[in-house]
Amino acid sequence: MTDPQTAPPDQPTEAPPLGEPGDAAAPVQPDAEPAAAEKPPASADIANASAAPSVADNRPSSPREITAVVTSSKPDKTIIVRVDRRIRHPVYGKFIRRSTKFAAHDEQNACREGDTVTVVETRPLSKTKSWTLGRIVARGGA
Repeated sequence: MTDPQTAPPDQPTEAPPLGEPGDAAAPVQPDAEPAAAEKPPASADIANASAAPSVADNRPSSPREITAVVTSSKPDKTIIVRVDRRIRHPVYGKFIRRSTKFAAHDEQNACREGDTVTVVETRPLSKTKSWTLGRIVARGGA
């Protein structure tokens, strides 16, 4: 067909495609994106991104404490503690002992091997130490 502006007045012009703003009788297409008025402005996204939670909001209310047994107190101002736990074997159902070792800071060198202690999580003090001696729960026999 011919262009509507160059067409002579006696020939019919081409109808606009469906969904154009000029065609009032055009049906609404279901896959069309919602109108721009329904979307929040882009500046609101930027404002919400800058309002990120502070570091203090992500910290736990109190530091973690674990009870463990001292396995070594040879390094100066450091103790090595072992935390024992029992897990159930996924196939056989038998309980298995598993342990994890942590290095903890002992400022007064008060602990000996075999002591049961409570250690408290703290900021990293060295490459391996991020726990501090909280209190000695029971003296061991070593």
